[in-house]
Amino acid sequence: MDSSIKDPTWEQLMLLRDLTKRTGVLHEIQVTNLKLWPMIAFTHAQTSEFTWDVDKHNVTFSLTTKGASPKSMRARFDWLDQSVKALLGPEWGITVNMNGKEKFSSTGKKILNE
Repeated sequence: MDSSIKDPTWEQLMLLRDLTKRTGVLHEIQVTNLKLWPMIAFTHAQTSEFTWDVDKHNVTFSLTTKGASPKSMRARFDWLDQSVKALLGPEWGITVNMNGKEKFSSTGKKILNE
């Protein structure tokens, strides 16, 4: 793709990222992504819920899983982490709980002037 061509979807997501940073509110499309991404990443997930803490820049996913874990769990955690950072900003981290146990945690990049 020609880098001089702007992607309107990406531009809209960046505007929403800025709005979340300023207001602490998530837009409907951000909520939809945060609801669906864990179910895509972890195919053995039966349910998925999330909470977010604007002050701590963290999204916590709570999943109920059944059956064997898929292969490449680390890659799946990393994908979810990078997706959240792309959606909300590099300063965001995630925590993933499965069946009540913390399985993964990341921190965000420190941003100056916060």
